[in-house]
Amino acid sequence: MISTTANSSVKPELPASLKGKRILLVNHGDTVGEASGVTFRLMRALRHSGLDVRMLVFTKRSDSDNVDFVGGRLERGIRFCLERLNVLWYNGFNYANLFAVSTGAFARNIHHHPWAKEADIICLNWINQGLMNLDGIRSLHNMGKKIVWTMHDMWTFTGICHHSYDCEYYTDKCGNCIYLENGHPGDISRRCWAKKKRLFDEVPITFVAETKCLELKARQSALLRDKPVMTICNPFNVDSYYTTPPRYIESLLSTTKPNLILIGASHLDHPDNGIDYAIEALNRIFTDHPDIANKTAVY
Repeated sequence: MISTTANSSVKPELPASLKGKRILLVNHGDTVGEASGVTFRLMRALRHSGLDVRMLVFTKRSDSDNVDFVGGRLERGIRFCLERLNVLWYNGFNYANLFAVSTGAFARNIHHHPWAKEADIICLNWINQGLMNLDGIRSLHNMGKKIVWTMHDMWTFTGICHHSYDCEYYTDKCGNCIYLENGHPGDISRRCWAKKKRLFDEVPITFVAETKCLELKARQSALLRDKPVMTICNPFNVDSYYTTPPRYIESLLSTTKPNLILIGASHLDHPDNGIDYAIEALNRIFTDHPDIANKTAVY
């Protein structure tokens, strides 16, 4: 992988192993959601570097000619709903955990798409909720594709969950899933874990984490502890960031306090985004360092 920015005038020297290669990035969407935005930026950065890179998605929102989608809207909707019904069945119709897990059932695999057939390297990203399953990955391997899997959460190395929180069953072989109403040693999380184990033992895949924290968890997992795992941080266009804030920022932040803390996320109250940790940290500042707290504004 190479590091670059979409607007940089200097193009890095391409590794010889990538010259002339056709690369396909696969993600659920192209612009909506964290993984979608990251993957779309990666495509633009790699294309700017001179690589032949395209993107294949389940839901297309951009007008880019380098992005295509699989399946029609009706088919995508049916597959998405069938998988969620499948999840509901296994978790005792507990809607609270409806999107906490994925099984890969009823997925729309991509190996028949012309771009997948043409690609030399396929980089999987967030492929859940109807796009791909493990059988589809095996099909890509059987076609002779080199496969890289960029992990945006823990699903790659757990049975079915996207975030395990305090559960450490993924370090063994899953089962007794905390997200299932009637979890037991041989539940669907154990069966999905076993299917991933067979796939990873038989299909060579390079796994990429976005952060060192995720890489550490992957290396602790029973599925990936002996597999190639590395960290490559998300690409950002540095020309979009400023050492001196633009003037319009001043009108948004009406404070004269010298210390400013900004917190933001698409769903700030979601546990995955760590708002509880942020509140605890701010409370500690207020309690233990009132002099600093009185000089600090939080947005």
